[in-house]
Amino acid sequence: MVSDLSQDGPKHIFVLGGWGCDGAWLGSFCQALKQMFQANVEQLDLPGYHKSSDDSVPFEKTFEDWEASTLLRLQGLQDVLIIGWSYGGMLALRLSQKLSSLPNVITLGSRPKFIDDECTVFDEQTANHFLERVQRSASKGLSYFIALTGKGEPKVEINSLKSDIALSLPARDEVLVASLRHLYALDVSTEWNHQLSSGQLFDVYFSNDSLIKVTSQSSLLFDGGHLSPVIESERLAKFLLGLCSKNSSH
Repeated sequence: MVSDLSQDGPKHIFVLGGWGCDGAWLGSFCQALKQMFQANVEQLDLPGYHKSSDDSVPFEKTFEDWEASTLLRLQGLQDVLIIGWSYGGMLALRLSQKLSSLPNVITLGSRPKFIDDECTVFDEQTANHFLERVQRSASKGLSYFIALTGKGEPKVEINSLKSDIALSLPARDEVLVASLRHLYALDVSTEWNHQLSSGQLFDVYFSNDSLIKVTSQSSLLFDGGHLSPVIESERLAKFLLGLCSKNSSH
């Protein structure tokens, strides 16, 4: 649980999206956070996802450069809250542990590791099949992923996201494949446990998540699916404000 938010709440909120997330999809969520928290809100690019990324640079180097520049951006700021969705939650925890002053973190539909975690639907075989799908066609693979994570959501919303993908991918095909491999390999269990023990983590789950299983230990539940930051942006922002307000009053 977040324990040291100032009485007035965070002054700076940074948002990290999930794998394959187009930055524009979180525009409404960021705007809702800004209005409700009355804070500076900035969405951080995922590594390699900006269209100007150099295709001659290996993803490992791209990630190192991204991490260094992002840490430089965050270093020295006070009253910081990092909100990370899915893959972005894992990255948020990795970043938080490298800062000189531990920030507060909210993870949304995220886990310390993605494959063979007791709460994720991806075992190694399922993950490999999906990777092969993305390697064959990043566009079709991402559309499939949206359909998978959007089960139960309004079809008009899912079809709109698929149309966006058909028009333009959030990153080059090679980056989507490489970042998916990175997601598979990433394990932030140590960072997760340290952030929890410090009392500066809200791990929020979605009650109708088709990617992350809800367990009896999942105490912070938002009534929605995995795509809630995109589809339920205003309601989710209000929910997060309530969590932080309740905590800061204690």
